[in-house]
Amino acid sequence: MKQKKERIYLKNILTREKFKLLEFLVREYKRDNPDISYNELLYVGGIGLLKAATTFDSVEERNFEIHTAYCVKKEISSWLRNNK
Repeated sequence: MKQKKERIYLKNILTREKFKLLEFLVREYKRDNPDISYNELLYVGGIGLLKAATTFDSVEERNFEIHTAYCVKKEISSWLRNNK
């Protein structure tokens, strides 16, 4: 039980720390897709950020920022592909 709480705490810290990265990536997609609202892209990118925090393994991967960028871009690209 304690280990689960620690994992949730770490996940929250990681997502808060990388929110600026999420905003940066969303602005890039917003520039390329002006007809889509910023809030929608932020929401979808947030899902990618949460997936990054959940799937990150510090033993196998060294850089959480790269993993986060990959997951956010993948989530937004998938959403755009399915909604066009």
